Amino acid sequence: MPCRDYTEEDVLRGQVLDTERRVEHLKEQCNKLTGMLCHVVGNVIDGKFDNALTSEVNAWYAEHRAADIRNLQSMFSNVDLNDLSKEEFDTIDKILDKYTQ
Repeated sequence: MPCRDYTEEDVLRGQVLDTERRVEHLKEQCNKLTGMLCHVVGNVIDGKFDNALTSEVNAWYAEHRAADIRNLQSMFSNVDLNDLSKEEFDTIDKILDKYTQ
């Protein structure tokens, strides 16, 4: 048991602190991605394609692509494939096939 009762103000203060931490984390992610983008674009503009993709950019892209694939699979897992027309089924099949190889 807490030594005191928490007021609505205490709860709101905790929510504000949590939101501020989330915002700070998002700012850090944005700054990191901006730096990676600047590196890639700068090298591409200079024609230095071999230097454009760092290991950090490649790792980010692999993680991003895997998340996209998981999201696609999740979206389509709720679809009753028996209710789809052949055309719809073939479209979903092509999309999943393209991104899961």
